[in-house]
Amino acid sequence: MTPAVCALIAEKVSLDFSPEQVSGWLLTERDIKISHERIYQHVWTDKHQGGELYKHLRHSSKKRKKQYGSKDKRGQIRNRISIEERPEIVGHL
Repeated sequence: MTPAVCALIAEKVSLDFSPEQVSGWLLTERDIKISHERIYQHVWTDKHQGGELYKHLRHSSKKRKKQYGSKDKRGQIRNRISIEERPEIVGHL
């Protein structure tokens, strides 16, 4: 992103445009194609550098916690019965 594009993004976000709106505006008015995700990345980079663009976003970002060493809980069946405990008749069908 050029400094001029960054300045346009900062201007529109400061006017409370959403990143989706800024992306659409840049495409229609300036023929600049940039995704809303890239604009979000720019806003968060600005925040980490001490900027205040993030304060103009409508929603704050979701707090994310890293899952170091957590067990994968997908696909587990609660109260399951072991195959060794099934009735004998089931094995003969």
